[in-house]
Amino acid sequence: MVNFDELISFIFTQIKSLLLPGSIRANCTRVDSDFNDPAAFDHDQPSSKYFLTHLSSTQLTLLCLGTLATFSLIGIGIIQTKYIYTYVSERKKRKLLLILAFLFPISAALCLTGMFMPRASTINTSLGLFVFLFAISALIRLCRVLNGGWEQLADDMESRGHRISLMNPPFCCVLWCLPTLAPTSENLRFFELAVSQAPAVKALVLVTEIVAIAEYREASAFWLQLCDTVSLASLLALVFGFHALSRASGPTLSKFSYSTLFRLVDFGLLFFSAQEPLIFENIFVRFGAIGCTTTLNPHDQARFICNFVIILQLLLLSILACIYLRPSRTALFDNHPRGYLSCASTIPVNSEGDVSSDSSQSALIA
Repeated sequence: MVNFDELISFIFTQIKSLLLPGSIRANCTRVDSDFNDPAAFDHDQPSSKYFLTHLSSTQLTLLCLGTLATFSLIGIGIIQTKYIYTYVSERKKRKLLLILAFLFPISAALCLTGMFMPRASTINTSLGLFVFLFAISALIRLCRVLNGGWEQLADDMESRGHRISLMNPPFCCVLWCLPTLAPTSENLRFFELAVSQAPAVKALVLVTEIVAIAEYREASAFWLQLCDTVSLASLLALVFGFHALSRASGPTLSKFSYSTLFRLVDFGLLFFSAQEPLIFENIFVRFGAIGCTTTLNPHDQARFICNFVIILQLLLLSILACIYLRPSRTALFDNHPRGYLSCASTIPVNSEGDVSSDSSQSALIA
């Protein structure tokens, strides 16, 4: 019979494993040092040289397909850069769009590098998340530029009788009676601050992770879990501010296809940050669907497969961006010869904004 203390301990262990899936016990460990990898430690990832010379056929196939998809993403990014330089007249807007154009290629390249070098995978994931957070900050700055400043957006919302909704992910998932706020520039700046803090916090976390891994190697688990907790809190604040500002700006920026841009970046963040801990770790590793290989333990193998899946998803999002954000369809490209106004009549615009209908799609886990 299980006593009360054991029950409480079990519950806390399960909660910890849900929030920090890296603490889930694997059903096996990686090879010992008798596998002739001189750089190996017990229960540690193999060196890239050893890993690449002991690939399974599945791992080799995923690496080849991932490389092809990543170079396709880089090619698409170069094409998008050409269009931005050619058809966007304002320098500040052009600079922010360039950051967004290379978001998916850089993130995919980091995923691919993590596939080739298992020991660098954790750092690459953190670096990729930092790139996403930096790009989201750029997207919010673009939102402010397109609105003509937060004061202008506040005046527009006031004239329409709209208020700032707080029913945004992730907090709307657990709090169902959040109030609305008056549309003032101070409130809008507060949400911008909630977004802007995330890249700074992630940079500090990234440095801490690098030092912990370099200094403690396989004993760095505590520091990595602490970094994950801090990153999670920072990311939740960013997601909340990101959705609040995007929903508030939706009706005003419909001609710029801002809601489409918001959805693409939001889904990208969802795939990049939430997929591995929620699906690959908490489901596949927990229930034994992903096990050991000759070179990787279940957690590392899950990260390897997840990186490949993320690359394909980013490629799909990049293709959708080429379709729905083409120069003839959005006023972002104000120098395009066909002109946005010539085709605007064929594009239905929701006067209440497109963003709110998809506000539930959000990244919740770092």
